[in-house]
Amino acid sequence: MGFDVDKYTRNPFLKGEDLVEGERLTVTIKDAEEVTFPSGDVVPVVGFLELEQRLTLNKTRVKKLVEMLGTDTDEWIGQKIALYPIDVTYQGKQ
Repeated sequence: MGFDVDKYTRNPFLKGEDLVEGERLTVTIKDAEEVTFPSGDVVPVVGFLELEQRLTLNKTRVKKLVEMLGTDTDEWIGQKIALYPIDVTYQGKQ
């Protein structure tokens, strides 16, 4: 009898590499809150009914969600969105 190693090794936050290239994953927003990391950074995060992992929101993601769902994050709960990986360049790196 073994154990689920993913339970102990999976990052609690979703990354692009966790998504299948070329596919959209439709998820339902379960919660939206600010999380304080050990570094002291406070970051907005959303959780999903269909996933254990949560998604950290950078400025671009927040703007897109506000454009789609409005500024009241309580109203985001229960809304469906599609997640998909895209290539981005950050500080000259991809």
